[in-house]
Amino acid sequence: MIAEHVYLHPQYIGQLFKTELNQTFTDYITNKRIKYAQKLLRQTHLKVYEVAQLSGYKSAKHFMTLFKQEVGMTPIQYRQSL
Repeated sequence: MIAEHVYLHPQYIGQLFKTELNQTFTDYITNKRIKYAQKLLRQTHLKVYEVAQLSGYKSAKHFMTLFKQEVGMTPIQYRQSL
């Protein structure tokens, strides 16, 4: 959708991200979503599946797996560590 919006080929957008930000577009989006989830976990009392949904994940299980890969602990452990 982004490529269509700026009238560029999706593969070219991917190459630009890799060149300019030294990460893939998918990694960039994942990082932004996890940062937002961390904020929600710090500032709200929402359940983990609600944080997952608000962060753009349909599957809470997938969200928890990615969160642990990125942060090094589960969302519940992260909240408890605050």
